[in-house]
Amino acid sequence: MEPPEDNTKILTFYTEKSGIASIVCPTCGLTKEVDAVKSNIARKKIRATCQKCKKSFQFIIEIRTIYRKSVRLTGQCQHMRTNQREVIQINDLSMNGIGFTHPCPIDLSIGDTLKVAFRLDDRRNSKIQLRVKITRIDNHSIGAEFVGSRYEPSLGFYLQS
Repeated sequence: MEPPEDNTKILTFYTEKSGIASIVCPTCGLTKEVDAVKSNIARKKIRATCQKCKKSFQFIIEIRTIYRKSVRLTGQCQHMRTNQREVIQINDLSMNGIGFTHPCPIDLSIGDTLKVAFRLDDRRNSKIQLRVKITRIDNHSIGAEFVGSRYEPSLGFYLQS
């Protein structure tokens, strides 16, 4: 007898500029492309059953309109409420936000504000310091959007390189 399936985790998939998202079965890796815009399923919780392994899973499709660059940068974050500081690993950057991981549990919630600081691996080793608001938490992986209207020209140039 198989153990009951754990369907509590909701996966998030992102669209390309075209509105197409690649949905990947977390069990067997089967990939299916879906037009999230035409099928009107963006930002809705969907339960799917894999055509190959027959396992069910839940997911949400987020439409991404801003380019996100994969990076591997070390930085720091400071929780604005508790002043707790932690070293973080920055995994991706865009003009609107940041994705990062941290090695140990931090008491964070969606909506919390952090101050993040890191150096880009560009010619000038540009220092970036911005406030972010947490939009996604998945174990040690955090997604956050920049808050405030301060534009960082060095970040813009970096993302275009």
